[in-house]
Amino acid sequence: MSQFMNMHVTPPPRKISVVKHLDVTEALTYFQKMFPELECPVIESVLRANHGCVDESVDQLLVISQDNEREKLRTNHQSSSSL
Repeated sequence: MSQFMNMHVTPPPRKISVVKHLDVTEALTYFQKMFPELECPVIESVLRANHGCVDESVDQLLVISQDNEREKLRTNHQSSSSL
């Protein structure tokens, strides 16, 4: 047992989180290319709400984009089913 007490255990390295912030105008340009299906005011609102934080904005825009796509599919499916 004493041999285990003398062992030094190194903790795993910490994941370093880097929060990237962009100017809203600069980010708008990038995000409009990434999310062409979203309207500019929606993208701008998300960016401003996140104070230009890229990671959080991208995550939220992805959710919005996926929700919009699901809604389109649901609407198209209902339209084709009613024919």
